[in-house]
Amino acid sequence: MGQVNIQALLDYREKSRVCRARMDELEAVTERRDAQRRAHDLLRRRRLEEFMRGFSVITLRLKEMYQMITLGTATPPGGGPRGAV
Repeated sequence: MGQVNIQALLDYREKSRVCRARMDELEAVTERRDAQRRAHDLLRRRRLEEFMRGFSVITLRLKEMYQMITLGTATPPGGGPRGAV
């Protein structure tokens, strides 16, 4: 058997330590990214829900206004039936 290269073992140990440190850093950054992504998704979902709630109110009001205009459910000025003279 040949001789063991001590310097190669020391280099490996150092590179292994650096690799573990970088992996730990990557894991921490990934956790922060995932937390930000969850917060972003929550805000997007809340924004959509609020928009849809407002949109529904506007749609309902427009529908009511359209029905008043087209079906004559509103009492015209003077209180009589539409078209009466």
